[in-house]
Amino acid sequence: MFKRFAVFVLIIVSVFSCVGNVLGAADSSGLSSSSVTGAHLGASFDGATSRIVLGVSNRHPDVCSDLTGLVSQTGGRVVDTVSAGGQVVALVADVPSSSYSMIQKVAEAGGLVRYVEPALWFKAQFTPNDPYFVYQWGPKKIKADLAWDVTTGNSSILVAIIDTGIDYTHPDLVGNYVALGHDWVHNSTEPLDDNGHGTHVAGIIAATLNNAVGIAGIAQVHIMAEKALNATGWGEDVDLAEAMIHAVDEGAKILSNSWGSDSYSFLIHDAVQYAYDHGALVLAAAGNFDSSAPFYPAAYPEVVSVTATDGLDYPASFSNWGNWIEVSAPGVNIYSTMPTYPVTLNSEGYHMSYDYVSGTSMACPHASAVAALIWSRFPNASRDWVREQLRQSADDLGPAGFDMYYGYGRINAYKAVSETPAGHDIVLYSYDRPRSIQPGDTVVFNVTVLNFGLNNENNVLVDLIVDGITTDHSVIGSLPSGTVSNVTLRWHPQEEGMYNVTFYAQPVPGETATDNNVVSTMFSVHFLVTLNPSSGPVGALLNVSGTDFTPLSMVAVSFNDLYIGYATTDSSGNFTFTFNVPVSVAGTQVVKAYDGYVNGKANFTVVDVTPLGLQLDCGTVHFSGEIVTFYAQTTFKGQPVDATITETLLYKPDGTTGTVSLQQVATGLYKGSYSLPSEAEAGSYALTVAATYETDTVVSNGASFKSFLVSPTLSGWNAMLVGLNGTVGTIRTDLGLLQVQFDEINASLASFSGNVVTLNSTLGTIQTDLHTIKLEVTAINGTTATIQTVLGAVNGTVTSINNQTATILVPELGQVQADISGLKQTSVDWTVLQYVTVAVAATAAVSAVVSVVMLKRRKTASVEQDVHRPPS
Repeated sequence: MFKRFAVFVLIIVSVFSCVGNVLGAADSSGLSSSSVTGAHLGASFDGATSRIVLGVSNRHPDVCSDLTGLVSQTGGRVVDTVSAGGQVVALVADVPSSSYSMIQKVAEAGGLVRYVEPALWFKAQFTPNDPYFVYQWGPKKIKADLAWDVTTGNSSILVAIIDTGIDYTHPDLVGNYVALGHDWVHNSTEPLDDNGHGTHVAGIIAATLNNAVGIAGIAQVHIMAEKALNATGWGEDVDLAEAMIHAVDEGAKILSNSWGSDSYSFLIHDAVQYAYDHGALVLAAAGNFDSSAPFYPAAYPEVVSVTATDGLDYPASFSNWGNWIEVSAPGVNIYSTMPTYPVTLNSEGYHMSYDYVSGTSMACPHASAVAALIWSRFPNASRDWVREQLRQSADDLGPAGFDMYYGYGRINAYKAVSETPAGHDIVLYSYDRPRSIQPGDTVVFNVTVLNFGLNNENNVLVDLIVDGITTDHSVIGSLPSGTVSNVTLRWHPQEEGMYNVTFYAQPVPGETATDNNVVSTMFSVHFLVTLNPSSGPVGALLNVSGTDFTPLSMVAVSFNDLYIGYATTDSSGNFTFTFNVPVSVAGTQVVKAYDGYVNGKANFTVVDVTPLGLQLDCGTVHFSGEIVTFYAQTTFKGQPVDATITETLLYKPDGTTGTVSLQQVATGLYKGSYSLPSEAEAGSYALTVAATYETDTVVSNGASFKSFLVSPTLSGWNAMLVGLNGTVGTIRTDLGLLQVQFDEINASLASFSGNVVTLNSTLGTIQTDLHTIKLEVTAINGTTATIQTVLGAVNGTVTSINNQTATILVPELGQVQADISGLKQTSVDWTVLQYVTVAVAATAAVSAVVSVVMLKRRKTASVEQDVHRPPS
């Protein structure tokens, strides 16, 4: 079923609505590259030969013969001379139009002329005798009445009016109408207007001038009717497309389209592109919705979008606006032809024959007519040159330069046909504006440069500047006058954001007007397709969201190039689509969305969710006070992997939990411990561990638990303390080795039996040896020995010493033999202590007696003798 395409290009603000939008037009292949030398010729220019005036330089005596010879060499001839005071001041010559530039260059280089210019016609200002011309403010505003002094149009120019048809019997239209069109609504060769809209448009363009009837059309050119809109002003896209193509095939150089819709039509765009590729100039109304939203076909880049102004040069209150507007033209209360028979608009209050109507539908034919005048004035000009002349000759209104309300300005017919370009003028004519840009894209800009000047140019440099930095450039080797050339510039944005992008055609030597060498615009870089989530396993529910796609279109969605289904965009070009991730290998897969013009994509990571292998080792039986060691090992598909332990809990018999800290000790191996208090409840305990392993393509989770028993006693397990490190004791049992916190089991000495030591504890009786408990005699005082162990100090009675070993009797514990080599001197003193004491006392007594005897002897002897002390 065909889409209804809004074509009732309403000219009446409250009733009609026509839309249009203009982007920079790109060059197309096969365009005419003929020189635009006609752009600087006078009204005598007929497209084959041109009449020119050569101002003679009197510095050369044979200048007239030299100039005559130069003209003859081009196939031209001198037809007149101008003399003053008996001296020739100028020659008038008819020359081939294509030779104008060559004659000018050679004559100026040789110093033969003071100037070369086109021969112009001068006459009194033309005022038509059409009686209703006084009601037409539009032609006067755009200075069409002055333009008619230069040209009123040429019947070789054919304008196709794609509309509701034309009343081709109307006395003001019959003279310029040619029967080349078609009625696509009724499939007839008679495209007669049954609405009134098309006839009103036709009168603005080509109502017969100076025929003493009705109004004055702006361009006296031929018009043809392609009726693709019905009596209500609506039309189907297929009829409109066929009408445009047929008009081009019939030789129409200008297509005037006062209709449109806010819906993007691929079919209509194809028809526009067909016209563009064949060198036709397509114009369209911008629309009457006071909106910046693009309207089609005006919004296509190949189309000249025309917005409306009022009699004071203000933007019409109803007119659309935006950066896609190209020019503005009169569109409020426009007086023009109406059918001479009853039609739909008569039933809505409009008169027959002539009436006022408003809308961008009226602005578009004003611009179409001026384009027809330009082509009539410069018949050798290319379509792109005509389009640029329409822009450049417009009166700049509003903010200086291009703006969103007037575009390049309000059209000026007189300037369009009378102004000629400079000798050197390079124009940044147009560029392809991407529908959208995503981070990571390679953005290719096709930039069209026009040589609007009279001279051929070489080595024209074109730059691409992004946020003030030149990112790419290209050189046009040769650019003849009046022709266009395309260059390709590339940009590689990596991040989302707004970017200021400038296209700059560097001025050529001699160029002075450079405002049209540069175009700057803002581009939004963002992802067109977003995924939620952006990763997940096979089977996961995936939500795809798209923005900036073609409004009201079907979008094909695929996953890894596997077609999934279609989504439908809304009026803003947005859509959502949900599906389950199909079977695919782990890794990055591409989700694509495509509507024929817009292609968006986003990466989705398929993750492998194979469960993580998790094994625990925590023994089977443990005891109160023990330091329990746990091990956990993680594997993925049989290989050890470094995972993340997310939880460890120890469930106790009473229902409470404790935490265990696991530390990695090797790839995939984790170790932790938990100290059971001495009062730990006996019974079954369970250790649970959870872990996760993630990479770019793997999300693997695992959990495991292991149970063990806790016994309050070691009795019956042949417990032997075999090592102590600080407060941690290692006990060997029939179950293996275990470690306990010694201060938790309340261990104490129970008995000695040789080297064997028996300990009492909360776990029961534990055997050990003297070395393990680090038994050491630290002092002997008389017969009392002090013994130090890791469990504390005890005192005993030394019963004997044999070499360096003392036998000590400890009350209630038994007898123990201990090494006292560290106490050797003490032990000797201990064995003779009581005898030495008696001996010393006896010696002292003997010494005293001897001293008394000797004293008495000295008193009787005359000579004193030495007294020798006996050895002690």
